[in-house]
Amino acid sequence: MMEQPAGRIINSHCILSHDQWIEHCTFSHSKRQIATCSYNTVTIWDLNSNDKVAQLTHNECIWKAQFSKHDSTIYCTSSEGNLYIWKWKTMKLISKNKIHSGCAFGCAIHPTKNVIATCGFDTLVKVINMKYKTLKIKNTLQGHRNAVEHLEFSPCGDIIASCSKDKTIRLWQNYLKNNSHKILKNHSKWVLYCKFSSTGSFLVSCGSDRMVIVWDVETGTIIEWLCGHSNIVWGCAFFKMNNRELVVSCSSDRSVRIWEPKFGHEIYAIKEVGAIKDGTGQLYAIDVNSSENTIAVGSHNGSLHILTIDSNNVLFKTENFS
Repeated sequence: MMEQPAGRIINSHCILSHDQWIEHCTFSHSKRQIATCSYNTVTIWDLNSNDKVAQLTHNECIWKAQFSKHDSTIYCTSSEGNLYIWKWKTMKLISKNKIHSGCAFGCAIHPTKNVIATCGFDTLVKVINMKYKTLKIKNTLQGHRNAVEHLEFSPCGDIIASCSKDKTIRLWQNYLKNNSHKILKNHSKWVLYCKFSSTGSFLVSCGSDRMVIVWDVETGTIIEWLCGHSNIVWGCAFFKMNNRELVVSCSSDRSVRIWEPKFGHEIYAIKEVGAIKDGTGQLYAIDVNSSENTIAVGSHNGSLHILTIDSNNVLFKTENFS
């Protein structure tokens, strides 16, 4: 890697948020709050003060949480296949609905319509029409052959991408009407996470094969393989900086890596992030706030790390947080 002039180019602070590992973290749409999931709780943090502003407690493990379009509501999926809907500011539970048999691993909110999608251990993707307390399953998407770990709507909402332990990603285009879909194959082990680019033209995925892959959504072909992690890659996202759409990823190797997806280059490695508290902190969750050059990562030791990148100096460098 090319050397840069001396001096740290990252500001970092740590919120000690949970007693157990953080399964998922997500910024609100306003970027004023962040929600973390750990064991049976979802905690919402104010990012200006780092204060806990709400804690939503359940009788089962929570795998994912997502803010509604206007940030007033949080949707949570659980280990018993339930979808919880909360008004988080008042910590009021609006409804609890059985959606999947076995764990419900993921949920995604349509960017403009009153539609939510969920996925789970039962290999299914459910597309749900929602109006406040009333939920109606509009379609059940079948095709995966193992548990579906995560799913995402494209930015305009016309495609659902789902990723699975069957080693595939599936792109569902007519998801309200039928099961027609495109299959992306090239991961050699479980696919654990995927995210669309800001335009929806590209998709990034990662998994237990230690790979991060960038795909062309229209053709289903691979743009680049991003190689560098030495353990399971749990999370990935596109990260816009200086008018470039980069890729970020987090791993059980305790590193966050920033990539140039067009050329397959690793341009920045932030190592030992989860070891700020102790030496065992694998990184399980990631989300980004591109408007403020901020990356949030959740670790095995229950801490949430907020990393702010100096965009003027990111170019081929490795930093350790040991």
